[in-house]
Amino acid sequence: METVFTLGTLARVVYDLFGRKAPKVDLSPLVQQLSAQRKQMEKFQELHRASLEQQEEQFRLQREESDRNLQALKNQMETAKEDSRKRLKEQEEKLRRKMKADARKNEEKLASMEQQHQIRAAEMTATLETLEVQKKALISANSNRLKRRHTK
Repeated sequence: METVFTLGTLARVVYDLFGRKAPKVDLSPLVQQLSAQRKQMEKFQELHRASLEQQEEQFRLQREESDRNLQALKNQMETAKEDSRKRLKEQEEKLRRKMKADARKNEEKLASMEQQHQIRAAEMTATLETLEVQKKALISANSNRLKRRHTK
């Protein structure tokens, strides 16, 4: 690790070592070196600050993009919900119409069956009445035949 001395500290060390008879030392190269180091450090700090600002800007942009993507996903989900609700309502309406149509068809079939039943019942009643008339006629004819046999 490189040790950095300030100009005052360096002068004090030289004075302590050599006392008042300190040799004349040209400190300008050291001052130039210290100045160059300070400039490098300032440049590094400025680059580091710029890098941090750039990173902050990138994070901000990423956050904004994430927020936009999240909002887009929310919008898509809401649209999908609405579409699903619409489809469900349409399916319910179709089913309701089909059920009404089926009920109407069943009522028509029932009415037709009732009408056929009434027609058959009327036919059977007519047949029964005819059979009753024929039965009475046969009984009467039989009775007359029996009477003729006994009278003969």
